[in-house]
Amino acid sequence: MINSLLDDISFYSDAKKRLNNLKASKENLEKALDEAPEGRIRMFAKGNRTAFYYRKKSSEKSGTYLKKSDCNMIKKLSQKNYNEKVIKLVEAELDELEKIVNKCEKNAQEIRSLFDSYPVDVKKYIQPLDISDFTFAEQWQAEPYEESKGFVENKIFDTNRGEKVRSKSELNIANMLDSYGIPYKYECPLKLKNKVIIYPDFTILNARLRKVFYWEHRGMMDDRSYAKSTVARIKDYFKNGYLLGDSLLITEETQESPLRPSEIKAVIERWLL
Repeated sequence: MINSLLDDISFYSDAKKRLNNLKASKENLEKALDEAPEGRIRMFAKGNRTAFYYRKKSSEKSGTYLKKSDCNMIKKLSQKNYNEKVIKLVEAELDELEKIVNKCEKNAQEIRSLFDSYPVDVKKYIQPLDISDFTFAEQWQAEPYEESKGFVENKIFDTNRGEKVRSKSELNIANMLDSYGIPYKYECPLKLKNKVIIYPDFTILNARLRKVFYWEHRGMMDDRSYAKSTVARIKDYFKNGYLLGDSLLITEETQESPLRPSEIKAVIERWLL
């Protein structure tokens, strides 16, 4: 399976990280300037020490001399002086980095779209450098798998895609994933480190992130035996590096508190888009 080209370019990821850090720094600097006292500090070397003068208005030529006892004002105004200068440098770097990142993203999108422009019967002869999210998802969805054959008689609900699932909540999850256009596989096998094969309720692809998530819906949490077995299942996930909120998603319900569509929507919009 092809990964995102941009994800493999450390320069791009470093530039984007630097860009985000600088944006956060600029916000902090601007906030500090808003809270700083009005006026400017004037400083010049006087022998082996520095003399400080406070100019409340720019029209003042020399300003008021600040003594050692005015160290708090000296500190605030010196920091303000520094912040004003550094924010100009930050803004200049932000401007350049944004141009670089935008150019990289534009070029990457063009590379991804290029493969899609070829006819289907030509694509089979080409090994693309990178592909679009749509093609990535299409290829992922087309990969064959053998669905769980356990308790097939319990699969009585038909999804919009024509699959059979076991509960109304699974039906709602499947249909909402489909309505968002999110690729998923129902009860697709997952081999753990101890060679045990489990069947997550849903194996889901976030095509934008090129990342797979596993969604387990625990539908009978008021049944002690069921709750005990599901806790063991979650521990198996953790032991194999599938952590909650990272690659593992969990929803739960009881008879008195069923899974709501708003809860399904919240999970989808937080992790899968």
